[in-house]
Formats: sequence, structure tokens, C-alpha cells
Amino acid sequence: MSRKHMIAALKDTCKGLDEKKMQLELMIQALELEEAAMEAENAGSEEEEDDADDAQEEDTAGSADI
Repeated sequence: MSRKHMIAALKDTCKGLDEKKMQLELMIQALELEEAAMEAENAGSEEEEDDADDAQEEDTAGSADI
């Protein structure tokens, strides 16, 4: 294999690796967005549970006066 062929092969390999790197970076970004969305959803669920617990405590405290 001549040097020119080796250079061309290496350039092709490098181009393929760049494309693969871009795909991996997009996949990482998508997974990070999904993770952030799940964390936000879980945080929202915890707030709703806390609010429901607070409302139940208020109802319980209010019924003691009756």
C-alpha cells in the first residue's frame, strides 16, 4: 500500500469516526434531556404529594374543632 493510499484510508477512517462521534454526542444529549425531564417530573410528583399531605393535615386539624 502506498503512502497516498494510506493517507486516503486514514482520512476515510477519520471522517467515519467524526460521523460516529456526532451520533454519539446526539445520543448523549437526548439521554441527558430525557433524564432532566424525568427528574423534573419526579420533583413535580413529590411536590404534589407534599401538597396533598399538607392539605390532608389541614383537613384533619380542622375536623378536630368539630
